[in-house]
Amino acid sequence: MRMAAILMGVALCAAFAVPSAIAAGPDGSIRVGNWSGGAYTDEKTGAFSYCEAEAAYRSGINVIVRQNVNGSWLLGFAYPNFPLTTGETFPIDVTFDGQAQFHLFGTAISPTRVSSILPSNAVIEFRRSSLMVAVAKGATFQFELRSIGQLLPTIENCVAKTKSGGIAKPVVQSALSAAVIAAILVEESRKAYYATGHPCACPEDRMSNGRRCGNNSAWSRPGGAQPYCYVSDVPLSAIEKYRARLSANAN
Repeated sequence: MRMAAILMGVALCAAFAVPSAIAAGPDGSIRVGNWSGGAYTDEKTGAFSYCEAEAAYRSGINVIVRQNVNGSWLLGFAYPNFPLTTGETFPIDVTFDGQAQFHLFGTAISPTRVSSILPSNAVIEFRRSSLMVAVAKGATFQFELRSIGQLLPTIENCVAKTKSGGIAKPVVQSALSAAVIAAILVEESRKAYYATGHPCACPEDRMSNGRRCGNNSAWSRPGGAQPYCYVSDVPLSAIEKYRARLSANAN
């Protein structure tokens, strides 16, 4: 793969994430070690959306760490030469300090940026790690993590302080873009399918023998389970239902 050729050997980033083009900021400043960032608001509504920090590596790859207003964490990677298709979703396996491994799902929010939701158990390991290895599309990336133990509490404090600044919770929750919600629903759908004991939710998944699922995936077969594999699969009705659930939880 072209991506593997570009990235293999590079020393080592929902968002799924809100693309920076639709967010204004940063407001305030986060500076921890080689990480920098701040709080961001929705460009259209002015509502607080998330706090984020990123670090640039000599390879040209940036690693992005974000906490959304709803408390969810995202891990992102940005690189000018990523050959991605906006909206495509693919597995990303991350390992912290050579021990704790997690199977994530990355979504390309632009041709040069991919982001993935980081589950709470992965956040725990990430918080105390000094090395992260990520495997995606056949390529292996290694990142030395500096000051992560100090960075995550700083981002959490940024979110807490900004949320307490007088923004109504229902308005804040609605700041999540349709793209972010669609990515969340894709991950939930895929995980629900894997929980049934079947590995082939989507074409790019792998069978037990390591081969690509392709046309054997549930997504490719008519009838039966129909998991969301891509953000384009998620109907507007599902996005609105998710927004309604967030608003109900905020009240």
